[in-house]
Amino acid sequence: MEKAYIKNATKNDFNIVSRFANNLHQMHVNFDKDFYREDADVLTKEEFEEYLDAENHYFPLIYVKEKAVGMAHFVIDTMKDDTVYPFKRLHVFDLIIDKKYRKNGFGQRMFNYFEKIIKEKNLDIMSLNVAGKNTDAIEFYKKQGMSESLIVMMKKYKNEK
Repeated sequence: MEKAYIKNATKNDFNIVSRFANNLHQMHVNFDKDFYREDADVLTKEEFEEYLDAENHYFPLIYVKEKAVGMAHFVIDTMKDDTVYPFKRLHVFDLIIDKKYRKNGFGQRMFNYFEKIIKEKNLDIMSLNVAGKNTDAIEFYKKQGMSESLIVMMKKYKNEK
């Protein structure tokens, strides 16, 4: 694996984060064109800045030779409601590695980064959602020791766009 490093995005990194967010959304569109909108404004600069200001949202970027080759978006929070025991979690919203750099250990590197934070902050679990048709990602997460917890099922009745 090429030498890589991870740094948390700042407000100056919006264009890089936006590029990854749009690429990930395009993957979702390709999985299900009837559900995901191609013309969606995936992440505005204002939303990105609000996330960063929230202090519990993070956007780590993975770099190889000054080139960002991957990005994640995660939150650290505590789940509390009357139906579950309270637990502290790291929830991954997004994890994407540029297609050209996949299967080279960069996803593993990011996952290790998540686990380091989980240990440092004494969190209870890591959670994430993954598109059912994203079999490569599902296989990767299972190799990391993750297992299915919730499955969202959907039945389409009409196709209005």
